[in-house]
Amino acid sequence: MIHDDFYDTSNDYLFATENQEIEDSPSVTLDEQTQNDQLLPKINDKPENCSNLLNNEENEDELDSVTPSSETISILKKYFGFSKFRPLQYQIVHSAILKRDQLVVMSTGYGKSICYQMPALLQEGLITLVVSPLISLMEDQVFALQQAGIEAAYLGGNSNIPRDVIFDQIRMNKLKILYITPEMYECSPSYVDRIAQFVGLLAVDEAHCISAWGHEFRPGYRTIANMRKSLPKVPVMALTATATEPVRNDIVENLRLVSPKITVTGFDRKNLFIEVKKRTQSLTFQRAVQNDLESLLIEDPKLGLHFGGSTIIYCQSRDHVNQITEQLRKTGVRAVGYHAAMSNKQREKSHKEFLTEKATTCVATIAFGMGIDKRDVRKVIHYGSPGNIESYYQEIGRAGRDGFPSRCTVFYSNSDMLIHKNRIINKNNNNNITTKSSKDYEMHQLDMLRRMEQFLTTTSCRRYLILSYFDKNVKHPEIPKSDCCDNCTKLLQSGVDKRYNKEEMIFDFGEEAKKLFRTIVEVFGGRTGLNKPIDFIRGSKTVLSKAPKTFTKGEDLSKHPLYGCGKSRSEMWWKELGKLLRNYGYLIDSKSTFNQFGCITNISDKAEKWLREGGKELKLIPSEYLSNSNNIENGKDLSTTTLSIPNKMLAVILVLLLLRIKNIFVYEMLPQLRKELEDLRYQLALESDCPANSVYSNTVIEGLVKIRPTNEATLELVEGFPEQRRKQFLTPITQLISKFCSENNISTDSKEAEIEFPEDLESLKNGLTLTEKNYYHAHVLYNRSLEETSSNMKATSSTVANHLSTAAKRGLPLHLKTLGITSELIEIVHNKIKENGRDIIRLKPIMELLPENLVDYNRLKIIFSILEYQYGIDTSENENLNLNENLTKGREEEEGEGGNDEEKKEEEEDIISISSPKKRKLPFWLNSKKRNGGKIDEENYVYNTGATTTTTKRKNFKQIKINNSIFS
Repeated sequence: MIHDDFYDTSNDYLFATENQEIEDSPSVTLDEQTQNDQLLPKINDKPENCSNLLNNEENEDELDSVTPSSETISILKKYFGFSKFRPLQYQIVHSAILKRDQLVVMSTGYGKSICYQMPALLQEGLITLVVSPLISLMEDQVFALQQAGIEAAYLGGNSNIPRDVIFDQIRMNKLKILYITPEMYECSPSYVDRIAQFVGLLAVDEAHCISAWGHEFRPGYRTIANMRKSLPKVPVMALTATATEPVRNDIVENLRLVSPKITVTGFDRKNLFIEVKKRTQSLTFQRAVQNDLESLLIEDPKLGLHFGGSTIIYCQSRDHVNQITEQLRKTGVRAVGYHAAMSNKQREKSHKEFLTEKATTCVATIAFGMGIDKRDVRKVIHYGSPGNIESYYQEIGRAGRDGFPSRCTVFYSNSDMLIHKNRIINKNNNNNITTKSSKDYEMHQLDMLRRMEQFLTTTSCRRYLILSYFDKNVKHPEIPKSDCCDNCTKLLQSGVDKRYNKEEMIFDFGEEAKKLFRTIVEVFGGRTGLNKPIDFIRGSKTVLSKAPKTFTKGEDLSKHPLYGCGKSRSEMWWKELGKLLRNYGYLIDSKSTFNQFGCITNISDKAEKWLREGGKELKLIPSEYLSNSNNIENGKDLSTTTLSIPNKMLAVILVLLLLRIKNIFVYEMLPQLRKELEDLRYQLALESDCPANSVYSNTVIEGLVKIRPTNEATLELVEGFPEQRRKQFLTPITQLISKFCSENNISTDSKEAEIEFPEDLESLKNGLTLTEKNYYHAHVLYNRSLEETSSNMKATSSTVANHLSTAAKRGLPLHLKTLGITSELIEIVHNKIKENGRDIIRLKPIMELLPENLVDYNRLKIIFSILEYQYGIDTSENENLNLNENLTKGREEEEGEGGNDEEKKEEEEDIISISSPKKRKLPFWLNSKKRNGGKIDEENYVYNTGATTTTTKRKNFKQIKINNSIFS
């Protein structure tokens, strides 16, 4: 192990073992790294500015303006089930047909595969040759293509099709997609010569593997460029989901792409919620796993105990894979393990059981990595930190590829960084690699590790940190989102100003940083870890004899001006500051020159520059520990921030009960239809011995529920359902839907894939993100409570409340009664807000005034959001509202002209006219006044169009048919 005194591992027993076998990346072995050292870029090869090679990213009018023909759309619909391309997909396909070299950087789940598979379907007699890194991944993709009716095959691995047979299939136009590995090409380059005349496109999947500056460098990928000698006129399409600008440059250069068209769709996976947790510190690994992982399990009658859907748990060692798998199985979880030390047969068995949902959880090392093509993974858990952000982004890319909300959780401890650092440095130690290029590569890997640690410890938005790693132009969000990351959620729940206020988040660490920098350089000469400099600053007597005499010149160090200068701060505080300074690039780690397994810390060029320029202010965003430390006196304490509202806002409260957000009713049986379709899929998958998601996806299930097809014509309207699959499963699907809808008196064969909302409501709904829409629909379309919505979406009640609050702020109606929000509750809250008198932004002051157990924070949050929509908070002092007039008008609208004059007069006498924000105009569904012939039925809370409307009452179930669709 590294003798590094920086990391505090005194309470960390999980990974601090001497002989654990760490699962390394399958990309490059130690011997390969030695043999391929010449392949590593020299220091001046690392592209600081890639504009010379990446100057083709700008849009090209002639390509952007092209539109697919009807024949092209027909092929897309037939084989992939989609009636249109996603943005940029067809431009990429069209460029390939025009024989243009391309680099495609596209986030996982966006549709990279279609980009390289479609050209072969559009060009008669030509195939796409795909280079892919893993046999298991090729097997999954070939199987999926064959199930969609596309002729595909792969060479190598377990393929039992002779190469001559594959060649004959290509020659007779009976094969469209052929997958190979780089290693297969190295062994048989002549085979590519043999099929060269039939190749229309060379696609390089996971192209980041070609770059030593990436996280998954595979030397075999460097040989792909040699294929171009056999395929001189064939365009190359390099595809990846994870490529920084230097990696993109390396891909272009090493594949020898000629004037490539470069497409970058963005890296944001908005349906992924990202969170980080500290691992439980326990004397036994089993106890830690029990506390961290088993607490996340939920019970299901069919699946048993599981983590809320298909789950991948990544571990850093094979030993931990075995231990966690065994422990989860004993608990009742259907778990399988996967790592490189298992036999091929064992790995294949685990792989297949996970794909076919015989196992709900796969515990794996990074050997599992890209080797899984399963679209409905709901959760990715890292039990132990990844080594860099690129690997982490690649691995969480396995989650939510079907577009539905998914969760990504990292459990980490301080020793994780030590393990990764040990692995990086020992690679070169064990192989005696001393070339400059290898040292540069080592420093690059350590820098990537530093960025990962910054991600784990930040109090800022974690999604921003990931996106800014790949794209420097990404800006930090001002307003946190509940479906983003745990830090955003914490800020939303904090009761303070719900914004990322950079000035309030930043602290000045200049004085302390200067002391630490000087101690490292002046006393220890940058030849030790951080424990000794920290002990020196804190006045430890034991450290006095440990300073190198070369730098101290025999002086009495107890009289040194830096000795004891930081004793007012704790040891942990200084260690956290050291970690923060390293994460910001002011401290750097390197291998010790006098200790084979040692690591030393020194100040960086960035720190030297800061010292030369005076070394005064050093404003940084602190880690959670530092931001919560009582020792920080400068900066602003967010926990005490209050926001007061002028007295004029009291008027908002006085008219709160005029709010007209009414319950709307929907098909209560549709969730049951969804469940029956899921059960049918599971049964069909067992009969076909294939993954359930390959029978039909979750997206298809949503389409089936909305359209409810009972014949082939309407089944074709469902997006994402290839023709061959539609025909194969037409009968069981339509029979189930026909029977269910007939028994429950539900309409079928809707021509629209979306339930139709009133126009005003639809425009507001479109302002929500995809995730927000999903949560809103889960509540409003099925009249679910917070808890029921939480269970359905596999999310916390707090997350659901945050999304529903967002909907309420936009004026969207909610089922208030179902949510447990009554007029009596609103009135009580309203009275307490009046008592508070000034602050209606923070929840906590109001909660403290309310009777105990009256309402929880989730429902209080929704009430506040309704208030914010109705009146806003940022209005001019000059905007006035006469409450007498407003209340009178509201009562007239509610009771009509014949209201009781005496009652109205008494009410008016009790209300004072106060300056207030101008009231917003309510959408028609919030207002009881007639509009365009429509009205709110006060008795049934049913929206009537004024046209022919059918209202069916059965078992408290109300149905309204509007233009052949459903709005309830």
